[in-house]
Amino acid sequence: MTSIRTGILAALCLVCCGTGCTAERVDVQLGPKGLSSLKAAGQDLLADGRVRVTGCFIRRLEGSTYAADLTGGKVTVDAGDNRATVSYPWGSVSATYRTAAGRLDMLVEVTNASESDTIAALHLQLMALRLPSEPKFLLLNSERSQPPRPLGEKACIGSNMNADPTVIHVDYGTGSLALCNEELARALALGFAPPADKGKQQSFTCPVLAYTGRHALMPKAGDLPFIDRPVHPRQTQRWRLSLRFGPAGASLADLAGDFFPRFAEAYPFRMVDWKDRRPIGRVFIANGGSPTNPRSWVFARKIDYSTPAGKTEFKKALLAYADRIIAICKEISAQGIIVWDLEGVEFRNAKYMGDPRSMPPEMEHDGAVDAFLQRFRDAGLRIGLTIRPQLLMTPPYKHQFLQVRIKERRHRVALLAAKIAHAKKRWGVTIFYLDSNSLIYDDPKIADLPRDFSWHWDADMLRQVTAQHPDVLIVPEHKGIQQYAYGAPYIQVNHHQYAATPGHVLRTYPKAFSVLQAGGKLDERRDELVQAVRHGDILFFDAWYPSADNSKVKKIYQDAAK
Repeated sequence: MTSIRTGILAALCLVCCGTGCTAERVDVQLGPKGLSSLKAAGQDLLADGRVRVTGCFIRRLEGSTYAADLTGGKVTVDAGDNRATVSYPWGSVSATYRTAAGRLDMLVEVTNASESDTIAALHLQLMALRLPSEPKFLLLNSERSQPPRPLGEKACIGSNMNADPTVIHVDYGTGSLALCNEELARALALGFAPPADKGKQQSFTCPVLAYTGRHALMPKAGDLPFIDRPVHPRQTQRWRLSLRFGPAGASLADLAGDFFPRFAEAYPFRMVDWKDRRPIGRVFIANGGSPTNPRSWVFARKIDYSTPAGKTEFKKALLAYADRIIAICKEISAQGIIVWDLEGVEFRNAKYMGDPRSMPPEMEHDGAVDAFLQRFRDAGLRIGLTIRPQLLMTPPYKHQFLQVRIKERRHRVALLAAKIAHAKKRWGVTIFYLDSNSLIYDDPKIADLPRDFSWHWDADMLRQVTAQHPDVLIVPEHKGIQQYAYGAPYIQVNHHQYAATPGHVLRTYPKAFSVLQAGGKLDERRDELVQAVRHGDILFFDAWYPSADNSKVKKIYQDAAK
């Protein structure tokens, strides 16, 4: 039996994590079937150290797929190199273990032995931990902030597909750990299956999973995207993972603080230097249509703008509406507005069209839309509009629009850049709410795997768009850490639970800021919002009507300035 130890200094050194917490000593042993012991601070946390292949799905050269035979896997252990390998006719999976102060590093190597077929998806159980009390976790790469909660019957699995590193923080009472994908840019699903049982000592057995493709524990698009990372014939793919250990109560920064500067180095901060952090007004001008008001204009419900006289009346009503919005903005000392629905709302399957190049006839008549937006500029307010990376299409013989998804990133980038260029040139628009900034695609059909459509945030699309238009502020709807390098993401406090730019974002990009919609939470989260504004976050307010919340937003800014 071979023992791997951290070295003489392991128990004495301090983790360079900003808090000075003592590093946990990590010891592992290998037996004939793989890991036989994993100790952190002298406590054995291993229930099962074998690497198990729980699913392997292979694509033939002609395209069909099948589930590989997993019986008869042969296990070999290389004590000298601290490696355990399980081999099959189709290939092999090995795990090499290295310890350092407070951590266990794992190099997983997947080898495809076929001359022609591709491993399209692979499911692994790397080990199973036995934790002494009910574990609580916090998944970093989750759009919605969650307090630590028991694993219960739900898996805790993340991927780095949504512009975040994969780091899963677990507190298990007598200690804490972080499970990490050390490769920031290579897609992989990693995490914990639900606890398998409670032992006689009320311990919790938690399988550690890593996979590509889609897993039965995460069968739907809303859970995780499909991980498309095939292993081609006669190729070896490497996954670099780690377990970081710390004392009870150790923070994510204690355990994995190195991830944040590494992420910033890989994806440098290129955000526009937006000095004005005063509030921004949200404006909706269309809601609830009728036969005489098909575009649902809220200021023209009784105007038949299909006639020449009606179009003239429409323009007068539109400009009067602008004056009401301006008065509300001036009262709160706003920097500008974002009009969500300048194109109107006629087709419910394309509610926010997000294409400033497509104005309805009544908006174009006698320069109505130009006069409307110029009104705000004359009042000293910046103008913002909604854009989307989808393309509006009209099916033949159908009086409707469809928002068509564009799979190729270069086409999405070109589409958004063209929309921004048009709005800048015609109206001087400098703020853009980026709606539905997700890439949606159908999962490939693979034998025995759950199938759905996948979606994830496309941070590189935002990077390329802002490179072409570095002088505008873009507010993306969906975000991971990387989106903060290029824009000021939207946070809806009652949905995402954050009342400020999250701490892990600021550890990565200290100059990052968010645009916060805090309606309904202005009293409950007031102190946090004051601090957020002091940091530089921007608050939204409702500018299309005199909301009672607006005075609260104004007071938050006044208190933040003290």
